[in-house]
Amino acid sequence: MKIKKLFVQLLKEIVNNAANNKITNFSGIGLVLYSSKSFSRKHHSDLRPSIKCPENIWINDGTAVDFLLNVSKKYHPCHDGYHFINEKGQLTDIAQYFWPPIVPEIKPNEQHGTRDLSAKYGSCIKGVIAIGIVHSDYQTFYFEKGEEHRLFNLQISYTKIKKVNNNLVASKNKK
Repeated sequence: MKIKKLFVQLLKEIVNNAANNKITNFSGIGLVLYSSKSFSRKHHSDLRPSIKCPENIWINDGTAVDFLLNVSKKYHPCHDGYHFINEKGQLTDIAQYFWPPIVPEIKPNEQHGTRDLSAKYGSCIKGVIAIGIVHSDYQTFYFEKGEEHRLFNLQISYTKIKKVNNNLVASKNKK
């Protein structure tokens, strides 16, 4: 599915830009990719109802990365919660409280917190295609049908990410 590839590419671009541009106060980000035909809106609500989602943010035209990096700064009022992207690649909702039902068979990753467990549970909801998370230390995960996939495992001291043989590779700061 093309949209999944675009979604993973978006996660990679967020990590790359946050690390290489040394985005200060990057709080991390949670993104939900969903099908508008089958996803029920009963699993999320607006944390910032007075702030409307811009209508023309698309993951395939470059507008999404800059916008999402900006709202992921700790001082930004929309840094909290999840941001939702429909199957066409359009950002539809920002700063959403996301409450998926508990899936008893899924066990938490004890090295991470609520955002990760919500992503694991949420990726099992009908209509959710995938969920992506970039942590403030740039660890990046992709969730699909309750399965967690690590895209990157970087530490804060690793701030340079470059492409080598079509893969993103982290390198340490030179002192």
